[in-house]
Amino acid sequence: FCVNTFTNWGNNIVTFTVYTAPNSTLTCSSQITKNIWVHPTPTALFNHTNKCVNDQPNLMDGSNSNVQSGSIINYAWDYGNGNTNLINTGPLTSYSYAAAGNYIVTLTVTSAAGCYDTARKVVEVWEKPYATFNYSKVCAGKKTILKATY
Repeated sequence: FCVNTFTNWGNNIVTFTVYTAPNSTLTCSSQITKNIWVHPTPTALFNHTNKCVNDQPNLMDGSNSNVQSGSIINYAWDYGNGNTNLINTGPLTSYSYAAAGNYIVTLTVTSAAGCYDTARKVVEVWEKPYATFNYSKVCAGKKTILKATY
């Protein structure tokens, strides 16, 4: 039983040798060599634009995610509020949040070989501003003071 972590993807040649020593003068051995293909790990990346709660949906784009060999077959999204889109073959998604706040969004990309990577970003949903103003008595030809309140 042997455990190894391959740091580079591609073809890796592995040789396994076993020895027995039935007595101190005789050593027996057997050796086997195999090529082990190591699949590359994809890189999960996504972009988004923060929005006001009244100006949604929030668009999230994982199309910058990549894998050096093969293809990405799934883009799983966790929107940070208990809602998910776990089966999504395309890199784009959109989501509308019910309330303003900061949400940690997670994208997990999976390659055709079953390798995966995860990216997390904070998506900010801003409160809708409510603007109003007060003004002083208005007379033609006179200055009027406008005072913003929000």
